[in-house]
Amino acid sequence: KGPVQNLLEQFKKDKEAKAQLSLIQQNSERLLRLVNQMLELARAESGILKKEIAEGDITSFLKMVVGSFSLLAVQKNITLLQQIPDQVIRVRFDQDKVEKIVSNLIANAMKFTPQNGSVSIHAFLMEEIIGIQNLTLHVTDTGKGVPPDHMDKIFERFYQVSEDGSQSAGTGIGLALSKELTEFLGGTLTVESNVGQGTRFTLTLPVEVLEISESVTSESLSASAIAEGEVVNGYDVKSNGVQTEGLEKPLLLIVEDHVDLRKFIIACLGNDYRFIEASNGKEGLQKAIDEVPALVLSDVMMPQMDGIEMCHKLKHDLRVSHIPLILLTAKATDESKLSGLETGADDYLIKPFNKIELLLKIRNQITAHTRMQEKIRLEFLSKGTPVKAVSNEEKFLERVRTIIEARLTDEQLGVETIAHEVGLSRSQLYRKITALTGISMTEFIRKLRLLKASELLQQHWGPVSQVAYEVGFSNLSYFSKVFKEEFGVLPSEYGPKVE
Repeated sequence: KGPVQNLLEQFKKDKEAKAQLSLIQQNSERLLRLVNQMLELARAESGILKKEIAEGDITSFLKMVVGSFSLLAVQKNITLLQQIPDQVIRVRFDQDKVEKIVSNLIANAMKFTPQNGSVSIHAFLMEEIIGIQNLTLHVTDTGKGVPPDHMDKIFERFYQVSEDGSQSAGTGIGLALSKELTEFLGGTLTVESNVGQGTRFTLTLPVEVLEISESVTSESLSASAIAEGEVVNGYDVKSNGVQTEGLEKPLLLIVEDHVDLRKFIIACLGNDYRFIEASNGKEGLQKAIDEVPALVLSDVMMPQMDGIEMCHKLKHDLRVSHIPLILLTAKATDESKLSGLETGADDYLIKPFNKIELLLKIRNQITAHTRMQEKIRLEFLSKGTPVKAVSNEEKFLERVRTIIEARLTDEQLGVETIAHEVGLSRSQLYRKITALTGISMTEFIRKLRLLKASELLQQHWGPVSQVAYEVGFSNLSYFSKVFKEEFGVLPSEYGPKVE
């Protein structure tokens, strides 16, 4: 794959060569998927597979897996239908293996469904009691169906039925793997088919149901709850899903047009963050400007404005250009990843995603942003030799610092004046400085005043009172107090007095 990627870059302007190389790349990726599936089968056969059971909302999870095929359905002009309960059903299940089973079943249905056909996914619990229950999933297509004499072979390895119903060369791994994983989890996978009408796969899996509750999506919230401002499952209705407790927690903006997937993402991230939501890129960009979150997690394919365009606008807007952004998409090709990263996205995640990977990527981006704040404070608010500004954010801070230092003697220097000169509103400047440095604009100005005062005292520039006035402090006692808080000693002890 590596040499092909290099050649694609080398011949990107040669359409004929690029087409041939793209075919090689697609085949290499197909071969990689085949090898991974064969290895999974081998692990199942050798008995070394392990169950990785964890708690989760099975309905949101299934909707997310189905949603990952929405782009393919559009490309093939196939109607993708889902009947999945509008409830939060928390169960214990093996997310990785269930994802592989369901994805293979849907992919198989999409493969054998012609244009203008449909694929439907229907999920339900067999019983309505708390405890061990059977989750049943029907995956139905309107393809040409499977002949009766092929039905008993459809789950055999390396066996494949072509679109015209005859046996053909092919891998035949996906359905065999789904069958193996289903039985490993203690479930059953069966098939029914009528030639000329379509095929239905029925998956039944035992799951331990922990809780069944109403969905917290906006569609299911009652009018009385909205009027009274109730908190539903940890979300404040009046604040559009923003938690009211723990306001010091990082604020995340989730931009996704699929409301159930938004809720699933929020459920995955737990109580470590606060959240605001947007249903498309246009709305997401505006909320990013208004709220200045700690991080943006955005889908790519959305109406009105997609994630790529939103990312480009966000990264070129001084008010929000510093915000880390992770793109979430069903398109797993390297080209789609690069198109997102080239617009300035900080990271990329493929749907359906792994919950742990999502948590780690968000945590790593926020940690990296915190380290950037520390680096900036050391470089821009220390007595060392100034470091040349390189990034756009550093250049912005250098500009702000230059404006402040030119007016240090002005005790009445206000944020409005600085904001006007850099082309931001007062509140936008406050948020930008806090996001970049971790301190408020007022503290930023005071630190620059004190830093200049320390330099003057070291240079024997004048008595303490004169130095204080020179850097904008008219109250000498207050100057002494904040100077000691910053440097650990009184200004009179910092350097020899000049009488």
